Amino acid sequence: MLRYGVVVLSFVISLVLRGQVVTSEPNFPKDDQSVVITFDATKGNAGLVGYTGDVYAHTGVITENSTSPSDWKYVKTDWGENTPETKLELIGDDLYTLTISPSIREYYGVPDSIEIQKISMVFRSADTSVEGKGDGGSDIFVDLNIGFVLQVNSPTTRFGFYKAGDMIDFSLATPETSDFSFYVDGQLISQENTSDFAVSHPVMSDQQVHELIVTAIAGEDSAGYQHNYIVDPATVTATVPEGLIDGINYTTDDTEAYLVLTAPGKLNVFVLGDFNEWKINLDFQMSQDEDKFWIRIGDLRPNQEYIFQYLIEGELLIADPYTEKVISQFDDQEIIQMNRYPGLASYPFALTEHEASVIHTAKAEYEWQVTSFEKPAKEDLVIYELLVRDFSEERTYQAVIDQLDYLDSLGINALQLMPIMEFEGNLSWGYNPAFKFAVDKFYGTEDELKLLIDECHKRGIAVILDIVLNHHFGRSPLVRMYNEGDFGKPTADNPWFNINATHDFNVGYDFNHESLYTQAYIDRVNAYWLEEYKADGYRFDLSKGFTQKVTVGNVGAWGQYDAERIALLKRMSDKIWEVDSEAYVILEHFADNSEEVELANYGMMLWGNQHGTYINSASARSSNLDWGYYKVRGWEQPNLVAYMESHDEERTFFEVGKRSTEPFGLQIQRMRMNAAFFFAIPGPKMLWQFGEFGYDLELNNDRLGIKPTRWEYLEDSLRLDLFSTYQAMINLKTQTDYLDEEYFDWQPSGDVRWITYEHPEVQTLIIGNFSKTGQDASSVFPVTGTWYNFLTGEELEVSAITQSISLDRGSFAVWTSEPIDNFTNWVPEAFLLALDQQLDLQVFPNPTSKFIHIGGLDQTVDLGYTIYDVSGRFISKGVISDGPISVSGLERGIYLLRVGDDQLANTYRVVVQ
Repeated sequence: MLRYGVVVLSFVISLVLRGQVVTSEPNFPKDDQSVVITFDATKGNAGLVGYTGDVYAHTGVITENSTSPSDWKYVKTDWGENTPETKLELIGDDLYTLTISPSIREYYGVPDSIEIQKISMVFRSADTSVEGKGDGGSDIFVDLNIGFVLQVNSPTTRFGFYKAGDMIDFSLATPETSDFSFYVDGQLISQENTSDFAVSHPVMSDQQVHELIVTAIAGEDSAGYQHNYIVDPATVTATVPEGLIDGINYTTDDTEAYLVLTAPGKLNVFVLGDFNEWKINLDFQMSQDEDKFWIRIGDLRPNQEYIFQYLIEGELLIADPYTEKVISQFDDQEIIQMNRYPGLASYPFALTEHEASVIHTAKAEYEWQVTSFEKPAKEDLVIYELLVRDFSEERTYQAVIDQLDYLDSLGINALQLMPIMEFEGNLSWGYNPAFKFAVDKFYGTEDELKLLIDECHKRGIAVILDIVLNHHFGRSPLVRMYNEGDFGKPTADNPWFNINATHDFNVGYDFNHESLYTQAYIDRVNAYWLEEYKADGYRFDLSKGFTQKVTVGNVGAWGQYDAERIALLKRMSDKIWEVDSEAYVILEHFADNSEEVELANYGMMLWGNQHGTYINSASARSSNLDWGYYKVRGWEQPNLVAYMESHDEERTFFEVGKRSTEPFGLQIQRMRMNAAFFFAIPGPKMLWQFGEFGYDLELNNDRLGIKPTRWEYLEDSLRLDLFSTYQAMINLKTQTDYLDEEYFDWQPSGDVRWITYEHPEVQTLIIGNFSKTGQDASSVFPVTGTWYNFLTGEELEVSAITQSISLDRGSFAVWTSEPIDNFTNWVPEAFLLALDQQLDLQVFPNPTSKFIHIGGLDQTVDLGYTIYDVSGRFISKGVISDGPISVSGLERGIYLLRVGDDQLANTYRVVVQ
């Protein structure tokens, strides 16, 4: 007897491909067979639509040894390598085939002992300029050796809206002959013994929901498919209850939530979710009030998560644009597998597609430790730009928390987090956002982000969020409500986005900032992170794009004075300051100074790129530091956030290494001199993570790829000197008032440059030789007497203000008229010891079937270990000194091995075969 229910459906619906990117012949390929893959370039991301050149497959397989869907094995070619066996044949308009023969196993060269689970592929042009991928830019997969399944060719959704008189045509297949049954509203209509089943159903004209079910049975195997439909559902008109806003609204009643969706021009919206078995139900049709749809969802269990989506006009499935948590079919499997977000609900593959939202009533509130934080003054800011992904091997908020003492000792008073709002993919810079109210789960939980902000505030460190409001990417519900296909460009009726970008530097889909819909949305976004996460302000990415002035093809015109753009930015800033009058508003702008001066004088801060200047100064080439000082630009307020490098440029020390022929030690010396002058110039400053010890790996060999940490650089005495110079100068700026702009004077160019601060308590002279030869400088000390080298403690007697001082090439000094603690007595010995252990620890063999060995640890340190499964469930524990760790009793799969103690712990993924 067939047991029909959710378990059976989940087995089947996961195979349904709506708008298939590829099909295969045979339908159910096995690894010892040949297979012909047919690729429809109009489906998926449609990247190769209309392309007329040669197309190749970049392809491999997912095996039992793969640790994630992105862990391809036995890849046929390197990226960009064109070979005859990976070339596709054009068989029609935008239609191609790839023949894999003589068998799948032989084609990829996979040994017989290894199980192949999927073929993985991406299609590309011969020059790699365009790519054909799956929905949302995902990889494309063909399942192998999958046993008994029910393949659904049509209809390929679980629900549909029809007109009276329409026919619903079912076409389904199984790998072997099966007993098929077709039911309408629970009544058996037809049966057939076949491997290819087809039936048509005439649509009933009433406005009720009808349930169509197909089941297939072959011996002990069974599967089923369900399709619900309704005819032209009418929408009830009703006023949105007072006080409700777009998104998920919670009340004092923990058993209910109200949903509000702005969707101009749409005819009807249903809500599908855990609370109604993901079926069309008239009780869950939203009421309409002009351009808004709304509904009350009742009978909820307090403190329980419910996954849901909106179904718009029977075709479009979207998550709530304002959802604070996203459940993703694309990214969450890896997050769950790595236990990066403990307890994360699995995506309901059997029931829906595309991202989904979460309702969670009576959720426990985070208890803030710092409830009133005093922000550093804008002119005193030293901002540390940080990418959570690359700051540690763990890539988590908790790992940043663990390093806050390091950052605090460095002296910084603001942490700027590169985008942490839900972005597409997991290993990203974050500038490809889709959901602006949700924390990206790859880095950890919402409360872990709040704890990071709380811990920063406890140390006097402000937190600035890098935020992207020039554009959104294709998974955004605001894009998908009015666009071409699943992930195509916006259409003319989209209230938030332009059809085409207004400027050349746009990526993703371009916001129309003149739209009142867009303005309401971004005002909500900006208020949310200030209020909910106690963020201290924003750095707005690509703010020069906040304009409707079309300059495509003329980048120069894009940067010219734009009164409408200025008005839009002022409006947005005013709304932010209504929420928090002291919030930082920082623009990545780079427009003409005539525009930037107006924005700066209004109270906004702007990025000031000094990258080329400081590369030249560290390479003993002609340069002038003056453009890093706001007054030289004619600004009234110190709102220039100057920086020597950011995430967008090659590392300064990488460029110096390419350009300079001087010895490494002298290069480091010049980098130290850069730091001394840079931090001594009045106004806010920014440094990009690891610049403090001379990170020098190339950016553009893999621009967006993961960059390895180089914490071991701190073990090098020369690089530690560079770190100490950063530490001393930053703390001099942030922990004292000796560098008060009132007393500032300088010489920013020439062979010998200097900065003085004639503070009444402590006078400071920073002097350096930027040339390639020795230099003498006279009349640089403002007063006579004993002067003290701030960095070394050396003393110098100055008997006359005309006294000369000799400077070797690249040498510099920071002299003070009184001895000052240089803040560098924090030497991270314990930190470096921990790094040694992190760097030297080896876990082998991996994969394994019997034992795990741990190598590289000091044998006098008796550390423990704990093994968890990927859901975080405890398996076993012990101590390293007991010898190899046995895993022979574990089932095949991926496990988490935690090695360490309360002070230091590393977690590794281990594959048990």
